[in-house]
Amino acid sequence: MAGAATPIRAIIMTDRRAQLSEALLIQTWLSPAFPTGGFSYSHALETLVDEDRVASADEVVAWLSSVLAYGGGWTDGLLCREAWRAVAHSDNDRLGELADFAAALPGTTEFELETVAQGKAFLRAVAAGWPDHVPSALREQGGVALPIAVGACCAAASVDQDRTLAAYLGGLTAHLISAACRLVPLGQSDAQRATAAINAQLPALVTDLIEADFDRLGACAWVLDLASMSHETLHTRLFRS
Repeated sequence: MAGAATPIRAIIMTDRRAQLSEALLIQTWLSPAFPTGGFSYSHALETLVDEDRVASADEVVAWLSSVLAYGGGWTDGLLCREAWRAVAHSDNDRLGELADFAAALPGTTEFELETVAQGKAFLRAVAAGWPDHVPSALREQGGVALPIAVGACCAAASVDQDRTLAAYLGGLTAHLISAACRLVPLGQSDAQRATAAINAQLPALVTDLIEADFDRLGACAWVLDLASMSHETLHTRLFRS
């Protein structure tokens, strides 16, 4: 029995190390410190603050909940999932189609800049440290939206689908609450309360994204689109979107 336990223990330890490596990798890639330039985008929050539509922690939570459920968060989540599945099934044609579609999808110039600029930066940073995890189909693309880049690279790195989506949405939350800290402004305690409130919504959202038909792709957050259109004419701007 003692001899039989050794290989079983080795298998368990190998699996545990693989899980830890996966967790560290996705934590690194979706950290606000990863060089995608996410700190320079507010996803139209700057306009909403300027118009006094968002002025408190509760309003930040309401705004971000709308982004996740009805706006770019939902759309990005489905695109990220589909890119992950394309790479998992070695479907380069599908991945290329998704990349073209996602780059053309944003409703405003600034939302396009936000996702494509970050997507390019994400792929560049992954290629620098983990070149084997950048799918060849994306190396040939011109502009790659961030959710496509993240989903594809995570699948190439064998990060599971659920963890990929949770990390992507958690990273989006972190970036936007950081923007809210500077714009509203939010204090650190209010920022943590807002983060906790949004994070409590993410497991259900990830489950919905995993199970949803791709035909459910789309957004209906018109106020966000209008705020994005207005952002480029603001007299003073701290953010690029």
